[in-house]
Amino acid sequence: MQALRLPVVAGLFLTGILSASSSAAQPTAADHLSRAEAKRARRDFGGAVADYSLAIALEPDSAETYFKRAVARAASLDRAGAIADYDRAIALGLTSGQVYQKRGEARVVTEDFAGAIADFTHVIALDPSSTDAYLHRASARRANHDLAGALTDVNKVIELKPASAGAYSIRSAIRRAMGDIAGGDADNDKAVALRTAQLVAKSGAQRGTADPPAVAPNPGRQAAEQLVQAGATKLSSGDLAGAAADFSRAIEQDPKMPQAYLSRSVARRALKDLAGAYQDVAHAVTLAPGWAELHAALAEISQARGDLKRAIASYTKALQLNPEYLDGVLGRAGALRANGDLKRALADYSAVITLNPGLAEAYRLRADVRQASGDLPGAIADRRQADEVAAAHAVKFGAFELAQSADAKRAKGDFDGAIADYDQLIARHPTDLSGYWGRGELRLATGNFAGAAADFDQAIKLNPRAPRFAQRGAARQALGEFEAALADYDRSIELDPAQAEHVRLLRHVLLRRLGRAEPAQSLKQSLVASKDRWAKALGRYLAGELDEPTLLAEAARGDDSTFPQAHSNSIQQRQSGAFYYAGMTHLLGNEPDVARKFFEQSLALNLTSLTNGPTHIREIALARAELARLSAPR
Repeated sequence: MQALRLPVVAGLFLTGILSASSSAAQPTAADHLSRAEAKRARRDFGGAVADYSLAIALEPDSAETYFKRAVARAASLDRAGAIADYDRAIALGLTSGQVYQKRGEARVVTEDFAGAIADFTHVIALDPSSTDAYLHRASARRANHDLAGALTDVNKVIELKPASAGAYSIRSAIRRAMGDIAGGDADNDKAVALRTAQLVAKSGAQRGTADPPAVAPNPGRQAAEQLVQAGATKLSSGDLAGAAADFSRAIEQDPKMPQAYLSRSVARRALKDLAGAYQDVAHAVTLAPGWAELHAALAEISQARGDLKRAIASYTKALQLNPEYLDGVLGRAGALRANGDLKRALADYSAVITLNPGLAEAYRLRADVRQASGDLPGAIADRRQADEVAAAHAVKFGAFELAQSADAKRAKGDFDGAIADYDQLIARHPTDLSGYWGRGELRLATGNFAGAAADFDQAIKLNPRAPRFAQRGAARQALGEFEAALADYDRSIELDPAQAEHVRLLRHVLLRRLGRAEPAQSLKQSLVASKDRWAKALGRYLAGELDEPTLLAEAARGDDSTFPQAHSNSIQQRQSGAFYYAGMTHLLGNEPDVARKFFEQSLALNLTSLTNGPTHIREIALARAELARLSAPR
C-alpha cells in the first residue's frame, strides 16, 4: 500500500515545487512598479514606461500607475501617449491638482492651448496660490494670442511671489508684444536684478555639503552686492571694462565674496585676460570649495588655456559635489575628447543623454566620438536620434521661446540671427505682435526703412491700439513720408500720453521741417509734467533756452543713473540723441555741412542701440536717413 502511495506523495511534492517555481517566475504588479521607479530614478524613461505597462496589464484600474507612466512618457517626449495616460488617470478618479498641471504642460507642447488653459484653470480653482499654474496659464494664453489674459496671470504671480525673476522676464515679453516697450524694458531690468541678487545669495551656499562655512559679518557686503548687480547690468550691455571695474570695487568692499571673483572672471575672460580670469576663479574656489559651479568654471578656463589635465580634474571635482550637474558632465566629456580619451568621453556623453534625453547636441557629440572610435552604426543611430529630438523640439519651440532667442541674439549683436528668429516666429505664429515689432525695430535701426514700415503696419493691423505708432512714424519719416509720419506721432501721443515726451520732440522738429512750427511755449508746456529730465533738457534746447555746448555737456554729465526716468538713460544714448537734434537744428537752419557732422557723430555712438529702447532706435534711424539724404546726388 505504501508502495502505491509514495509516488502520489512525491507527485504532490513535485507539483508544489513546480507551482512555487512558476509563481516566483511571474512578477507581481508591485514588482513591475518597483522596477519602473528604479529605472525612472536612473532617467531610463523608456524602460520605466515598459515596466509601468506591465504593471497596468496586471492592475488595469490603477489610476496612480497611469499617472506615473504618463510622467515617464512625457519625459521621453511621447506627449500624445502622456496625455492619453493623464486622461485615463483622471477617468479612474485621480483628480489632484498635480495631474491637471502635468496634463496642461503636455497640452502646451502639443499646442492644444485651449485644453491647457482649462487644465491650469482647474489647478487654480483647487489651489488659488499656485504660482506655477498661473505662470503656465500665462504662457498658454500668450501662445493662444490672449495677451491681456496672460498679463493678468503674470501680474498675479508677481503679487504672490514678488522675487520671481522668471515672472518678470515673461511679463517683459508680454508687454513688448502688447507694444509697451518701456514697461517691457523695466521688467527685463527687474528680472536681471533679481537673478543677479539670487546668484549673489547663492555664492555662499555650498553644493554637496550640509552647511556652508561660517563667514564673519562684513559691513561691506551690501555695497558689494550692489556693485555686483551694477556690473552684471553693464556686462549684459557689452560694457566689459565697466563691468570689470564694478566687480573689482565689489571685491574691495568684501574680499570674501566668491560671486564677485566669479563675476570678474567672466568679464576678464571676455576681455581676453585668461590668466586674470583663472586667478579669480581659483581664489573663489578657496572661499567656497563646496560650490560645484566654481570648479566647473575653473575647468572651463583651464581648458581654454590648454591645460586639459587640470580641466578634467576640476570637472571631476564638480561632479563629485553634484553628480547630476549636466553642464559639468558635458564639459568633462569635451575635455576628455580633446585629450584623446574617447572611451571616457563616450561614457560622459551617455551620462548626459541619461540626464537629459531631449538634448539633441549630446547625441551629435556622442556620434562624433563613436565614429572616431570606429563604431559607425552607433554614430549613424545617434545622428538619426539627434535629428528626431531636434525635430520634436522645433515643433514645441513657441513664440515666447523664439522671441527670447531673438532678444538674446540681438543683445549680442547677432542681428542676422535675431531676424532669422523673428522670421520663424512670424511664420509659425503670424498673429503674434512680438515678431513684427522685434523685426521692425531691427530693420529700422539697420536702415531697412521700407521693411520696418511694413512690419509696423502689420503689427498695428493686429492691435490698432498698440502705442507703437511712433515707430512706424519714424520709419515713414525716414522714407520721406512726412505727413504720414506726423499722423503716426499724433496717434502715438493720443494712445499713450504718459510716455510721449520723446515723440513730442520728434513731432516738434518734423512740424518745423514742414513749415508749421509750433510755438516753443507749447513744447515746453507739453513737458511740464514729465519726470524725464533728459526729455526736458532736449525740449529746452529746441525752445532756444539751452545752447548747444550746454546740451552736449548735459548729455555727458554724471553716470548712467543721472537721468533715471529717461527712455535713453545711458551717456552714450543721450549723446547720440543730442547729436541728432543738434544736426536737425543745423539742417533746418540751412547749415547742411554742420548737420552732416552731427549726424555722423550720432551714428558713431550706435554700438549698443539694438539692445536699447525705442527712443534711441528712432533717433539713430532718423540720423541715418538724414545723412543718406545729404549724401544723395542733387
